[in-house]
Amino acid sequence: MTLRMLTARTTEVDDVDAAVEDILGQLHLEKNLLRQAAGLLFCNYAFVDSGLVSALCARLPFEVIGCTTQGVVTPRGMGGLMLGLAVLTSDEAGFATGLSEPLLHDEKGRLTDLYRRTSARLGAPPALIFACQPMLGNLAGMTVVNALDDASGGVPLFGTVAHDASLKKNLPATIRNGSASRDRLALLLVAGDIDARFFVEWFPVKKVISETALITKAEDSAIVEINNLPALDYMDRLGAIAEGKEALHLMPLVITSPDGRRKTVACIGFAGKSLVCGDIIPPGGTMNFGAASDADVLESAGRIARAVKQGVHPDGAGLIFSCCGRSSALADPLAEMALMHQCLRDAGPYLLMYSGGELCPWRSRGDNVQRNRFYQFAIVACVLRPRRT
Repeated sequence: MTLRMLTARTTEVDDVDAAVEDILGQLHLEKNLLRQAAGLLFCNYAFVDSGLVSALCARLPFEVIGCTTQGVVTPRGMGGLMLGLAVLTSDEAGFATGLSEPLLHDEKGRLTDLYRRTSARLGAPPALIFACQPMLGNLAGMTVVNALDDASGGVPLFGTVAHDASLKKNLPATIRNGSASRDRLALLLVAGDIDARFFVEWFPVKKVISETALITKAEDSAIVEINNLPALDYMDRLGAIAEGKEALHLMPLVITSPDGRRKTVACIGFAGKSLVCGDIIPPGGTMNFGAASDADVLESAGRIARAVKQGVHPDGAGLIFSCCGRSSALADPLAEMALMHQCLRDAGPYLLMYSGGELCPWRSRGDNVQRNRFYQFAIVACVLRPRRT
């Protein structure tokens, strides 16, 4: 089986025609494109706003999904104001994309419908799911994971949540075939004899900087009360929102289940005085503020880089999603991107983008079973290679 990944990038926002021609020149589709293909596109929202995303997708002879981000790294360069495109192409593998209905209610039903519609176009059982999830206060990452697990029977799921440097302006968007959406999930299904390997480096959950607080009331992904106070009032008493509650978006909460067996790390949004998290929150659990150092972020990035480099050489493809909260923990916000670019400069094709949440399989040490999971404050990687018989 053949499988290739082509990559291209541009920092040109305004001269749409020149940028499109530059990207097509980097891809050399006439000699590199195989029988089937699909694209994964990640960019700052400025590239959507300028019309470049729609113009580029109109010129590509395959379907594309993606989302906005605050930073991209490819073999050709790195940057915050950048568009990166990864093209998966194969003679034997199959690709199909789809876009959900708005996920403002009945999320499970609409995601189930999306999976069924998209898999029907594929014509073969999917071996891998790529998902780009919208950033919505009502949509927990585990809701997406559970819905797609139920619909697919547990097909490996790798994905990201749309993010953008202009978060306060509510610009995060998903992308399909050149059109951007604030409230729809974009899906890419891959069929074929593909070896997909996954790597996760999570937040250091043992590193906390506050006394333990009790989650006295929770509803699905919302923390309603902490220590019997409305959640936002509790944060206010701690002084955590003295400079505005938006600061909490990038402040990790380490949440432990009541039995102490499961931990999650959450970025948070707001709904009234509740804190909205990416995961399902157990009532009666405990909460601490997490703390990550430069070393925590860069050492974990280095481990992911080594795993990807080993996997993509000589004929693999690597996709890496790093949580935007990781860069906020660094003295130099560009240090992780610079490290990955340096470590992977002589590797095979890869693309890294910053995310608002990470969807990735993990393997339990207890039963050695691979399960899909939603993460935040993690760096995750998917390495694709043709399976060898």
